[in-house]
Amino acid sequence: MISIIIPVFNEENRLRENLKTISDFLKKFEEKTELLIVDDGSKDKTPEILEELKSLYGFKIITATKNSGKGAAIKLGVKNCGGEKILFTDIDLSVPIDTLDSFNNGMTDEVDIVIGSRELPGSKIAVRQFWLRELAGLMFTLLTNSVLWVGATDFTCGFKLFRKNAAIKIFNKQLTPRWAFDAESLYLARKFNFKIKEMPVEWKHGEGSKVRFPQDLIESFFSLFRIRMNDIIGKYDKP
Repeated sequence: MISIIIPVFNEENRLRENLKTISDFLKKFEEKTELLIVDDGSKDKTPEILEELKSLYGFKIITATKNSGKGAAIKLGVKNCGGEKILFTDIDLSVPIDTLDSFNNGMTDEVDIVIGSRELPGSKIAVRQFWLRELAGLMFTLLTNSVLWVGATDFTCGFKLFRKNAAIKIFNKQLTPRWAFDAESLYLARKFNFKIKEMPVEWKHGEGSKVRFPQDLIESFFSLFRIRMNDIIGKYDKP
């Protein structure tokens, strides 16, 4: 079984359409799945819409007591998963949900984690971000690889498939609740010797991003050095 975790925060405007798209795909998907929606403390009508659609689409709702960030929401989702594999994706469907087909096939016996990259040959960008955001993303990738030595080409693409044992070990140690959690999770994957495979994706920028620019970018930059320091002082090695 594959568990699919989707964190949401104040998503009342696109929940109905995109959850239907996800549900329609999962009905035809070759493996058994479970869908977990983690509500990260929404203040709009998101909780009501989720309750309304829960029985229709058969997903599980996990509700955080307060808004803590995407990384914290995914960590909460991992704790409640039952699948042998765990997919993290975004409700904006910037990467189409049917990408799960190729990622699932790409997870061979030698691979523990499959991540999407918009920088690989074969990737298709249908709708680009504003150029300043793209530049900031490239700078973040360069800095992350310089500080954390992960070697990935794209940290923030929101489509990642983990084997359960890898996800549990990584997210049990995860300390970064917000946007830099992607970098931390891949850093921990390298630290724990999990095999990461990058695959090309189709991607389109979706309006309504919850990333605050440039505040969240600046916070993420500082988080990279905290991640490195956490490792130096042994925080990731504690039981």
